[in-house]
Amino acid sequence: MITKNHLINAMLLTSTLYLSGCVGAEDGTDASGSNPADTNESIETGSSNTDGIDYTDHNSININDVTESDGSSNNNPTDSSADSNTDNETETETETETETETETETETETETDAPEKAKLLIPEAGSLLNSNNITFSTDSSKSQWLYIGHSEGAKDIFNAAFTKEISVTNIPQDGSSVFITLWTSVNNVWEFQQYTFKTANTETETETETEAETDTDNSGGNNTETDNNVDENLAQCNSQISAGYQTLRLLTRDQYQRSVEDLLAVNFDIRKKLPSDSESGSFTNNNNLSVLDSSYISYITVAEQIAKFSADRNFQPALQCNSINAACATQLVDDLALKIFRRPLTNNERQSYLSLANGSATDGDIKAGMELALASLLSAPQFIYRHELGELNRALGNDIYELSAYELATFISYSFAGTTPDNTLLTAAKNNQLTTSSQIQAQVSRLLDSNTSKLLMQDLVHRWLDTEGLDNQQKDASLYPNFDQVSGHMKNELGQMFSHVMLDQNESYQSLYNPDYSFINGPLADHYGISGVSGNSLQKVATQGRGGLLLSGAFLSRWAHEDESNGITRAVHIRRDMLCQDIPEPPAGVNLSLEGKKGELGDFLSHPTTTQRMRFERLTESAPCSQCHTEVINPLGFGLEDFDTAGVYRATDKQGNAINASGEFFQHGIKLEFFNNPDRNTDSTSFYGGKGIAELMANDPAVSALAKSCLATQMLSFTTGIDSRAIGYSEREDVPVFTSDEKTAYNCDVQSLVNTLSTESPRKMLQKMANLESIRYRKKWNR
Repeated sequence: MITKNHLINAMLLTSTLYLSGCVGAEDGTDASGSNPADTNESIETGSSNTDGIDYTDHNSININDVTESDGSSNNNPTDSSADSNTDNETETETETETETETETETETETETDAPEKAKLLIPEAGSLLNSNNITFSTDSSKSQWLYIGHSEGAKDIFNAAFTKEISVTNIPQDGSSVFITLWTSVNNVWEFQQYTFKTANTETETETETEAETDTDNSGGNNTETDNNVDENLAQCNSQISAGYQTLRLLTRDQYQRSVEDLLAVNFDIRKKLPSDSESGSFTNNNNLSVLDSSYISYITVAEQIAKFSADRNFQPALQCNSINAACATQLVDDLALKIFRRPLTNNERQSYLSLANGSATDGDIKAGMELALASLLSAPQFIYRHELGELNRALGNDIYELSAYELATFISYSFAGTTPDNTLLTAAKNNQLTTSSQIQAQVSRLLDSNTSKLLMQDLVHRWLDTEGLDNQQKDASLYPNFDQVSGHMKNELGQMFSHVMLDQNESYQSLYNPDYSFINGPLADHYGISGVSGNSLQKVATQGRGGLLLSGAFLSRWAHEDESNGITRAVHIRRDMLCQDIPEPPAGVNLSLEGKKGELGDFLSHPTTTQRMRFERLTESAPCSQCHTEVINPLGFGLEDFDTAGVYRATDKQGNAINASGEFFQHGIKLEFFNNPDRNTDSTSFYGGKGIAELMANDPAVSALAKSCLATQMLSFTTGIDSRAIGYSEREDVPVFTSDEKTAYNCDVQSLVNTLSTESPRKMLQKMANLESIRYRKKWNR
């Protein structure tokens, strides 16, 4: 029988095994996870490793504790006719030694092993930035090789041998980085120089200017300030890499559950046995969550349970062993462990786990040893953490790290399928087929076609809009006695609509807010007053005046009172969730003040001719409430008064009073300005009813620009774990503060996503996400 002592001892035996998961190539593996050179070094239990983490403590692994490591590998030619993309391990080692040894040692090495460096007479940066053709000249007549690569998918631009001079005419002018590497050979000994430039993006700049003029013309000047839609430093987008944040990400409960289901066919729910997740922005991400000492035992307990479940079934279907023997133990370590760690094991890892699986800690009992090894794998940091640290990319400088193929495969899988990478993704990583833009987009597109991606999108929209809380929403039973039954159908309607628009290549952004259809079944049709629909299955039904995110029954019901509409909460969540405009919380003491005012206005508030709109207008007409309500909240929320507390269209309220759903949209910028600011922008756009707001969100140049940017920001937040408010504008103390450069990096990629969303489709935007610079490249940003 496997006990906790067995497992704890096994974890101590494998305490060195997280090294490769954190520091890339320092563990003897190259970027693809293979082992070009075995290492005989072993790290004793209790030692502190080169990356600054003590791996005997699996309970508190912090990205800030990881020191820089050089995980880069340089692709050098071995002779004048060699492919410049061929790995040259010797050259990489020489380069590393040259940087780390003393000056004297470097000089000695140069005299004995390397020729004098060829001088690359690089042109002025401006000529490269603004031209797609350039001539490279050197003062050397030696055999040389020039490689030019493009940052998007590391695409080759140029790759050829030459002597003194060579011209290149196809450098793209698209704002991306161009990497230039020049090799020079003397007696078949090569050395190189590297340069990085950003190219101009005249096409994008022209489009941006045109769009800015259009926005100004259509919104009364609301978008003239640089902080209104994206960060004011977006001019930097064409001059530096938009690197994201290096991070270790703890699997969420759902991700752990789905992973063990896919890996081991686990058929029971273990989520509640794991530590609670943490949220970042609207989503559960665990981006900055570490496992505490007190909670790590839960991972051990869950791993034991899963391992026993698998052992009782002779490890099927994960393994196909004719009998439980040494060959089966080897299969567990060589095949299944790779899938669990989402990358190949290092030599040290393999030997440690193979020893366990063969019974070294279980008196030679191989089945018990395999169970112990499996439990150890499932509770190891390499499994419960997703690492997005990358490997140093020297072509981009000394502080830019590029995700390895296996890290990128893991990101793609958890982002677009919510689970561990499948065999296809792992094979692509192994074969270095996640390097070009087309290769990455093909893998993302494949996952977006899966049912798991559809379920992920349905879950995403409910977390984003907080409509998962609809299950606990209470409505007046005298008005809607069956609301408890229909609310579940409302959630399914919203989830089906969102996943359809986001995943169908023929859909456009406009369908998210102003479609001419919704997904409705018989109970919902009866609730909404729509004829001709029956049955419990959702059907795509033509509708007028409802549908989309805003006019879904789920959103309208979630943000309403028990017996009446609530324009306040509806407006606040439109601003915060759909437009990413962060409205502050009410000032202290406002609730007490409101209670007093309700007493003063008792007769008016309870009068049968007083509408809900009139009540809110009187209650919020004075300071301090008026600062937010006069323009930012009330005029927007009152435009939804034509939908009642249960999301049903109405022309009169429950007292028979005519509904006034006229509204105005103030404040088109990401940074809100309030009523007490005499210098605020007071321009507004008038509309009527929920349909009017939906049309603004879909088509108005100023309002839709905010909504598109917010959608892109929310998707980036979901996939990366960053708080969406941190890259917009927020003065909340609980929102992380990013440096201006880091904030700009994310906003540059948001703008790139918005461009795709506007010109193509939501699905194309999703396909582009894994190719974003802030995804593929990382930095140790100071926060």
